[in-house]
Amino acid sequence: MKKSLAFYRSLPEKEVSAQNGERFAVVQTGNLMLCLYYGRYDMENPAKVSYKGSGKTF
Repeated sequence: MKKSLAFYRSLPEKEVSAQNGERFAVVQTGNLMLCLYYGRYDMENPAKVSYKGSGKTF
């Protein structure tokens, strides 16, 4: 995630408009919205993960 964010921040007119720690970030410019998701975060940090809405346990 850190390398991806550094890359997109280095591009002109790109900024991170939303971020959830090392798990998720949104890079936006004009009508373009790019969502970055670090899928391994959940595996590496199970104590920080919660599931809501489905009523199911994973």
